[in-house]
Amino acid sequence: MNASTGERDQLSVFLLIASILALVLAIAGSMGMALLGIITWFIDKSPAASMTLVIAAAFMAMGVCTIPGIYHGYQGLQGRLQEQEDKPLRGWIYVSFLFPLALGLGYLAFNRGVLPALLGPLAHVSAATIPVVFALAIILRKGSPISAKRIWGQFLAGLWASPMVAFIVEILAALVLLVIVFATLFQDIISQGLIEDFTRPEQWTEPYLVTKIQELTNQPLILILIMAFLILFVPMLEEAIKTIGIWPVTRRGFTQSQAFIGGAIAGAGYGLFEAFFLGQPGVSWVPVMVARAGATMMHMITTALTGLGIARARESGRWSQAVRYYFGAVFLHSLWNISALGVGVIMLFQEDFTPLDIQPDLSFISGAAGVVLIALSLAAFLGLWLIPGKLLANEEDLSTQMSEE
Repeated sequence: MNASTGERDQLSVFLLIASILALVLAIAGSMGMALLGIITWFIDKSPAASMTLVIAAAFMAMGVCTIPGIYHGYQGLQGRLQEQEDKPLRGWIYVSFLFPLALGLGYLAFNRGVLPALLGPLAHVSAATIPVVFALAIILRKGSPISAKRIWGQFLAGLWASPMVAFIVEILAALVLLVIVFATLFQDIISQGLIEDFTRPEQWTEPYLVTKIQELTNQPLILILIMAFLILFVPMLEEAIKTIGIWPVTRRGFTQSQAFIGGAIAGAGYGLFEAFFLGQPGVSWVPVMVARAGATMMHMITTALTGLGIARARESGRWSQAVRYYFGAVFLHSLWNISALGVGVIMLFQEDFTPLDIQPDLSFISGAAGVVLIALSLAAFLGLWLIPGKLLANEEDLSTQMSEE
């Protein structure tokens, strides 16, 4: 066994063990949430039952995704390695036509109350998965073929490892931010008697709580800290963590085309995770899932660009290129977050909390932010469609020139 084979075996062992652990976690999560949903439904038939069943279905779908990882990890462990894989069938691209059907089922389940316990989970998993399958079918057909084991390893890293690491780090950072905010507002909290109010829960009506929260957050420093966390820190953190799916294969080498595609695959896993758990049942489910499809494209293109930067940095020996591509990805992610926050926050405040005379201005800003989200989604899709082919053509031209020389 040569050194290269030994390295492949190590990656196969890791893929096999990680996939098995992820499958166990998925089964436990799915069974636990399903049981909770059934109990909730029999107790009071509340909408919370639909939400728990949707989460159970999401865990089940994540578990199904681990099965190819187990298979290819085991195959690699046995020495049956396949370095090249045929490109996916063109028919997978047409799965996009099922997306409106999934949205329609979700509308019936969550807006009209038609069999929500059955149609809801089916619609949610389908609406989250279809954009991922469609985008991956396109990008894998456009670029150079890569091994199935690498594809599933990078996808599962994006689906499982990256979100978990990002969640833990973001929670810790949020706790630090919360301490800073509390320290900044300590005098106001004392002067407004909020600590005493906690001992009188009978006063915790919604208008009272809204008023108190507005009084506390109506300070420039607090708003700046929160916005900096969501618009700067979160994109910088996530774009760095999403490269988890790329680093294990850097020593084995990859072309720029393979690095771009690998990053897109890892980003697709991350986007699928967010689509599963950030799109919750309710009357706004349809627009949220449409937005999640755009967010999946965004996660794919940003991670792909970061992967391309890593590949070019390895080839040139100048890691400043990787940094440049990374911050380009952060910029796109930040622009997406700004626009998404603009749409969400303005829609929230338009409901009850703003004077009528500024409602038209807020509607204009919300509409402009929505246009930015659509433009970013389309640009991300075009990038995923066009860039792999261009990179592959450049590599083939370079190979031809070298063979002629």
